[in-house]
Amino acid sequence: MQKLFSMFPAGPPGVALLLLRLCLGALLFVDQTGRIAWPMPVWLAIGSVLAAAAVAVGILTPLFALVCGVLELAALAGMAELGAPWEVFNLILAIAAALLGPGAYSIDAWMFGRRVVVLPPER
Repeated sequence: MQKLFSMFPAGPPGVALLLLRLCLGALLFVDQTGRIAWPMPVWLAIGSVLAAAAVAVGILTPLFALVCGVLELAALAGMAELGAPWEVFNLILAIAAALLGPGAYSIDAWMFGRRVVVLPPER
């Protein structure tokens, strides 16, 4: 499982990754005018809620960020030209979150983060 994550930076980079994850989760529901994107198909709404919640709290972040990207591609396929740049921007945000990982302020970091290995003294 450790290979799924790169690092778990803390401090300002960790806060930046937290903000990136929160923005990605929120932008799944907002259209290019800044309003809640409704109506949407039920499968897309359920998938968006699950993926947004998982990304926001940082559970299997790279995997669910890619799911967010697939949902953005699905939304892009059914959208007019007007909203296409917005969906492409959201897709790039999802790819960035998938590649960068969750950061220190996530459930992933708590479950799979840095460990202290204590070796027994030599005899």
